[in-house]
Amino acid sequence: MSSDGVNQNMSNIKATFNLAKNFYNDYDLGDIQIKNDPFARYKLPAVPKSMNRNLEVDDSCTNVYYTYR
Repeated sequence: MSSDGVNQNMSNIKATFNLAKNFYNDYDLGDIQIKNDPFARYKLPAVPKSMNRNLEVDDSCTNVYYTYR
């Protein structure tokens, strides 16, 4: 799995975990059901910058007027 996939999966797990903490924990009353937070120390891997995938004007014109032989 690439670092992009790890980042996406771990961010989804982190968001789900935080939603569960917000739903089950009541900080005003001191009723804490989920006591640990594994993502407090875990840092998500950095996502490398993707390459530029834009087409040049000449490339897009040749793709539009391409005829199959």
